[in-house]
Amino acid sequence: MAPRKHLSPDGRYVLTTFVERDPARALHYLCVGLRVTDASGGVVWEHRTRTPAREPYKSGWDESSRRVWLASGNRRDEFDPFTK
Repeated sequence: MAPRKHLSPDGRYVLTTFVERDPARALHYLCVGLRVTDASGGVVWEHRTRTPAREPYKSGWDESSRRVWLASGNRRDEFDPFTK
């Protein structure tokens, strides 16, 4: 799968969602990665999580450009990439 890119509403950051195969769990789960980069391409934040392989997933920004989210099935997780 090709990485999905979402520009933040304020235009300052890019959220990239990518999938890495986990050979031990490939039939049941996907390893989905979220990466936030700044205008120069520097990585600000990165996170990986598992989602069920048979459920479609979506990701994006909230309107404030301060939080990113990942939704799969009936679950939605939110992350603040700017808090250490």
